[in-house]
Amino acid sequence: MAKEKRLSEQLETLPEWALEPPKADGNGFYGVGIARSESMSAAMDKAGLKADFELAKQVRQRVSGLSKDYTADNGSTGTIDERFEQAVERLVLPVNMAGQQVVKQEMRVVDGEFSAVVLKQLSFDRMEQMLAKHQSVAGVGAMSSAFEELRARIEATE
Repeated sequence: MAKEKRLSEQLETLPEWALEPPKADGNGFYGVGIARSESMSAAMDKAGLKADFELAKQVRQRVSGLSKDYTADNGSTGTIDERFEQAVERLVLPVNMAGQQVVKQEMRVVDGEFSAVVLKQLSFDRMEQMLAKHQSVAGVGAMSSAFEELRARIEATE
């Protein structure tokens, strides 16, 4: 019970926005990073990188999966053999990102370590400005149209 109490206390130290980050809106989308370290700067750096990775996952992520479900009725014995297997693979493809900004961040000391929580936003407008500056880079046109499609899907769900 001591471990459960300690974990519950750690959970209570997290800000509400870390557990339920804002949903994507017409301005952009959000990513949260949470990290701990004995070094304050390392905790903040790791949380920032995790928030960036959460943003990248929303831009270019490929998910594939395989599920197997097996059931056998053994008739006269009255037993049923069941087995379920599932494998999911998530690949985050390389993303050229710029324009993400820190919306909120908190630093606390938890169990003798620094605990950093960072909320970042990737703005559609800032991303478009970055893409416009780098039009000569190969593949930017495809990235730009993919980004426009993402924006349209998000705006359609609002």
